[in-house]
Amino acid sequence: MDTAALEQQVEVLQGRLKQTLGTKTRLERQMDTLDINDVHYDKKISDLQRRYDEQYDIIVEIESQIDELQSQIRSIRQEKISGDNIYRLLLAFDAVYNSATEAERKELMKAFIERIDLYPEKRKDGCWIRSIVFNFPMPVEGGEVKELSLESETTVESVVLMTKQP
Repeated sequence: MDTAALEQQVEVLQGRLKQTLGTKTRLERQMDTLDINDVHYDKKISDLQRRYDEQYDIIVEIESQIDELQSQIRSIRQEKISGDNIYRLLLAFDAVYNSATEAERKELMKAFIERIDLYPEKRKDGCWIRSIVFNFPMPVEGGEVKELSLESETTVESVVLMTKQP
């Protein structure tokens, strides 16, 4: 999955954060330069303090959004790394599987297979397995499948229109 859109959102939020920090700094300067002898000093400082506090709320919100997006980006990149590792493992599966212990083989299969559906009884052809559901898409015959059906029976349906001839 491409992270470009999320990275663009982070850049936009970082721009907003920079602007908000600038606003906060300007409010600080205005508060510092107020004339204490001004008749409206108390009202002005109260108004500036309220606006100053609002900037902190906005900063916290923006930083939280940036953290969330960066977490999503890290997660996407980690999944890609895992996907690449799985692909490399599939390429060398025989060598890895043959060199693994029984416990490692079992864990390896758990990583690949979500579940195996069985027939209630052994069939005439000796097959017990109806289908295998993988934890991720697997390449099969030029496509990708998450569930591999091992049922060999095929059914054919046909519809016939019968009319009475005079």
